[in-house]
Amino acid sequence: MTDLQETPTAEAVPAPSRRRFFAVAGAVGAGVIVAACSDDDDAASTSGSPDDTTDTSAADSGDASGDAAIAGFAAGLETLAVNTYKAGLDAATAGKLGDVPPAVAEFATTAMAHHQAAADALAEASGGAEPVVPADIEEAINGEFAKVKDIPGLARLALDLELKAAATYLDVLPKLTSPAAINLVGSILPIERQHAAVLLFVLGEYPVPETFATPEGSLAPA
Repeated sequence: MTDLQETPTAEAVPAPSRRRFFAVAGAVGAGVIVAACSDDDDAASTSGSPDDTTDTSAADSGDASGDAAIAGFAAGLETLAVNTYKAGLDAATAGKLGDVPPAVAEFATTAMAHHQAAADALAEASGGAEPVVPADIEEAINGEFAKVKDIPGLARLALDLELKAAATYLDVLPKLTSPAAINLVGSILPIERQHAAVLLFVLGEYPVPETFATPEGSLAPA
């Protein structure tokens, strides 16, 4: 089984044309999981990337303990997402998943970069601690990854992880106290849903099936 803790560097692929992307719509994808948050009394703008927000370090907020703990957990989930994407790209590059259209590799590489940026922002928000991947969740993902034999199978795993990530963000939002933490989570949540929509589309399913998002499937700690 591919070790999800290893972080092989994905080989860059040329950006596919719009026609090429739609041509592979019935087959594939790759994506992953996640979660949420940050911490600080200073409000952060949601119009830019997490790097543009006001410092959300846990040390700067009187209500930081809860927000920082959620941020640390979320950073671990995002790190697991990055590792899973890298493992999938590594397996694809090694020819273990069959033919991989360039559009699929492009999506996986882009989504992986999104998760890495989120992991970095969340780790900083938690106080700068090294993200720790929750062992039980990692074990479950490893078990499912071991069953993946082709790109459609990887796409299904990716879709499940993205939906769980989005549900986790939605679940933790009411538990956050600082405006900065709420803004950070709110800026990441829609990106997880965008990943899920792309994966649904390329698998031949309607990309936005729900009227309202729900926290069902959340991985947030109790």
